[in-house]
Amino acid sequence: MENRELKLNTIKNISTSIIEKDYINIGQMARSLGYKKHPEQKQIEEIIDFCQQNNIEVIQTETFINRNKLFFKSSDVDTFLEKYISADSLVKTYGITYRELYKIRNYGLYKNMETIKIGRKIFHPRQEIIDAIEIRKNLETDNFFSSDEVRERLGIADSHLLSTLRDEEGLQYYSFGHGRYHRKYYLKEDIKNLEKKQQEYKDKYYSSEQVIDLIGYRPPSHFILPAPIQPTILLKAAVRYKGSQTVTFFYKKDIDEYVKRKKRKEYKSQLVSDDGLSSYNLLCSAANVYFSDKSKETMIAWEDFVEKQFKGSSRNTKSLRDLVNTIFNCKKVLVKYLNDKELNNCTANDINTHIFNTDIQLIVKQKLYSFFRDYHKRQIYLGKNVYTLKHLINPYQIPAINSPKKDIYDYEEYQGLLSYVADVQKHKNKAIDDAIKKINKQKSVHYASMWLYTLVHLNNAWRAMDFITSLPRIEQVVLERLGIHSLEEFKTKDLDSKEAKQIVYQYQIKDYLMNKNGSLNRFYCSDFLTIAFATSAIICTLVANELYPEIEKINDDNSRLEKDYLFYFNTKNLKPLRTAYNGFFDSFAFKDTIKFESKKMNRTLLVFMYLILSKNGLSSHALEVSKRLRSHYDYETTNIYLTIPDEELDLLVDHLFRRGSFGYIPKLLSKVVLSKEQDDNFQKETEQIKAIKTVFNGVHGIEATSGFLNHLISEKISVADKILSLNQKEARKILFEINTNILPSRQENIMCLNGKNGCLKPNKDDDYNPCHGCPYAIPNFYSIASLVNRIKETLKELKEAFEDAEGYEFERRKIINHLYIYLDEFLSAKEEFGDIVYEFFEGGKKEYNDYLDLIDLVNFGDKPIDYYLSYEPKYV
Repeated sequence: MENRELKLNTIKNISTSIIEKDYINIGQMARSLGYKKHPEQKQIEEIIDFCQQNNIEVIQTETFINRNKLFFKSSDVDTFLEKYISADSLVKTYGITYRELYKIRNYGLYKNMETIKIGRKIFHPRQEIIDAIEIRKNLETDNFFSSDEVRERLGIADSHLLSTLRDEEGLQYYSFGHGRYHRKYYLKEDIKNLEKKQQEYKDKYYSSEQVIDLIGYRPPSHFILPAPIQPTILLKAAVRYKGSQTVTFFYKKDIDEYVKRKKRKEYKSQLVSDDGLSSYNLLCSAANVYFSDKSKETMIAWEDFVEKQFKGSSRNTKSLRDLVNTIFNCKKVLVKYLNDKELNNCTANDINTHIFNTDIQLIVKQKLYSFFRDYHKRQIYLGKNVYTLKHLINPYQIPAINSPKKDIYDYEEYQGLLSYVADVQKHKNKAIDDAIKKINKQKSVHYASMWLYTLVHLNNAWRAMDFITSLPRIEQVVLERLGIHSLEEFKTKDLDSKEAKQIVYQYQIKDYLMNKNGSLNRFYCSDFLTIAFATSAIICTLVANELYPEIEKINDDNSRLEKDYLFYFNTKNLKPLRTAYNGFFDSFAFKDTIKFESKKMNRTLLVFMYLILSKNGLSSHALEVSKRLRSHYDYETTNIYLTIPDEELDLLVDHLFRRGSFGYIPKLLSKVVLSKEQDDNFQKETEQIKAIKTVFNGVHGIEATSGFLNHLISEKISVADKILSLNQKEARKILFEINTNILPSRQENIMCLNGKNGCLKPNKDDDYNPCHGCPYAIPNFYSIASLVNRIKETLKELKEAFEDAEGYEFERRKIINHLYIYLDEFLSAKEEFGDIVYEFFEGGKKEYNDYLDLIDLVNFGDKPIDYYLSYEPKYV
């Protein structure tokens, strides 16, 4: 160390008396610091350095005073020793070891306390170290808890979590012993304060685990935001936590209120069952809505009326719920109006004043008017006095206020909307960015839902509520197959036509229930809109899965209580608001002149269908469409003034009619229309289609199955020859009839090439599926369902039927040939539509293969199954 004497200022002319009074020499200073001997030069330098760092004045005199030149101010030394105490003094005074002192200093109540070193001597903050030592002496008293006791009291399982707790809560502890005898202790007062804090947590928060235990799923963040609190060890231990690395906490009051709302909603949903009358009675009971004892006669008439309303009603769940609510609201109005009197004591003017001239919902007024008519008839029949019916205001005849104009889009407007909505590049990123905002609880215009909403309207003349409540989310297995797991991931992936069709086919294989009349309908999406539809449906599905994972529930009877909705506009009636419309059509070039309207688009599609059929001389089919127009919209076809360019007809047919016909007939017709002038290519292609391969198994085979061959191979070749002999105009006409689905047949979703002239096989021995396997049949995508049922039935009965026909070669050939005809048609559909056809089997492709395995159970004797085939299937 550098010689400190060289750095000290020499003081001249200081009196001996001052030195003796206010200063001590180096020997005295060394003894006060605990040195037993006079310090050597190196130690002197350490002492000087120590003093200068701790505000102890050091002076050096010019001459010796009492044989010393180096002095230290005694008052500064005293001040330091009042604040600090050496390790030597502590060991001597308190009877502890240096090892124990080390533990106290570094792991005790004041762990990592700041010490001052001079050489090998250590000085401790006097009060802190003495307190720590005193605490150490009292460790086994009632003032402390051991680590084990703390973990048990706070519900902390592992010691390493306790270490984290100390850091998070600033919890002090005292450590004593070492090795396996090492123990940590905590002040009871500190632990009890933490217990109080835990109780506050319990009263205020639920963990996501607790919520899942409570309601069966994580609460939708659309309704409940997580509590903005750091998940500390103390919080996790208080609000039951089972060790997951990720956990979310919610305010208890928010969850409790959500549970109450959920229970109310579930109770209300339970009120609507397949039995509307029971649901109505439950609702009246729950709301305590009853007629008074003085209105008994009216009550009897009303309950009879209600029973007839539900008895003659065939509705789906939503429509039934609407009817239940309407009848219930009618009863509330009637009970309130009558109070303590019978209806036959009321006048028409009084009823008009209190019911029909009020702001009661129109549908309630209409239903009550129906009851008043029924009640009037009943009273007249019984010969009792009653109000004058003709004086009642008829709510069915009240003109609608501000009724919208029932116009349609012209073709150019439709084309403008079509092009805008089909533009995936324009909409995809906007839809995803908006969806991410929606998930993050930021302002959203529901861009993807509005995009999809518009897309569906352009191909399907459905009421908006029919597809909003019917179209489900895309199945997770389909998303997995496409490698789509998140919006961010999907942003970098563009669907090709094949991938998009897999999405569309998922929707096309289902039947959909229409709310108003309970009829079944099929969803359709044209090729032009396929990629746009699939893209928007994927985005909507990813959003719905993220925000509303709990929506789909199943009743005990396997019917859906609440649907896994694809559309979410965050509105009570599920329909989009103007903000959603404006957000989606903001970049539409014609937004100021063309406004999208649901009913207007539906009318437009029906008018287009009417005009296309009329223009092609199909008046009877056009008449059916005109009836639908009048039925839904009171629209007269004589008022239609619309021009569709001839060159656009094929495009419109694709958008409105085409349902995916497959098989050799549409292919041949297409070749005639498109390739007639290309002789070489045309000849090559048509010969390939026409050449139905035959395997006759020898003369005996031909003789044994001549009837079958005549009805299959010969007729198929005959049909092919007939088609190939058509000119382009004739082929185009038949192809148009196929594409517009107007050729009649004996089976739904299959058209017949000869259907207009009557069935050529009226005696075909299959009453349920008379057209499958017929050479004149033109099946479409939707016919696959009945084809699959036929395959399943045939395979299930194959073993018994084949073995029962032992000795009857012809019958066995007939059984195997029919099976292979069905399988050939099914695999023809697979070639056209892809693996989606396996979804018509409930268990998918596995179930299909399981059914094929049934063939192995059949005893074919010493002959292979091919022996019984009279032709070689193209696809099997």
